[in-house]
Amino acid sequence: MNKMDGIKFKRLIVYLFISTFFVSSTLAQENDSIQCQTIVLQEGWSIFSTFIEVEDSECESIQSYLSKGGSNVVIIKDNFGNAYLPYWDMACNINFNNTQGYYIKVYEPDTFQFCGQIINTDENMIMLNQGWNIIPYLYDYSIDLEVALSDILNDIFLVKDIYGNVYYPEMNYNGIGNLTPGNGYQIKINSPNSFYYSN
Repeated sequence: MNKMDGIKFKRLIVYLFISTFFVSSTLAQENDSIQCQTIVLQEGWSIFSTFIEVEDSECESIQSYLSKGGSNVVIIKDNFGNAYLPYWDMACNINFNNTQGYYIKVYEPDTFQFCGQIINTDENMIMLNQGWNIIPYLYDYSIDLEVALSDILNDIFLVKDIYGNVYYPEMNYNGIGNLTPGNGYQIKINSPNSFYYSN
């Protein structure tokens, strides 16, 4: 690694720790069968997910959904520790699907736009490992966290959103309120589990 690469790598490490989280989502209808979800990303870190069926799940293809393309991406990470850093020309082994949420960090504000069919939530099981997971939110409208996650409430230790708000059932505290389209959420559970966002 030459001196310039070393400086850029240090800047990357700084970016990983100094972060701003923000995601918002809108839904537009192109025709009777095609829907588009726009997910707005603020500069820095976000956790995103989509309720639009992703046809091309290759990591490099996912970048094409960003308005500014892959050059604006610092890093994309999944729940299993797989990471994609385009600046370093690293091979991407993340396989995108609707049943997970993903971390993304961008240099500048950006937007995802996913167009296609809205997924059938009854056919998309969310699998959870014991400990921490990143879950998607698969409805196209907001709903109270306790309603959306009712099937696994008894096994939840903690849920966190991108702003640092938490749902802590042991203390009967819900600082998150509603789950919101476009967002992903960190969730810690006491044992392996699974659930559906039922229609």
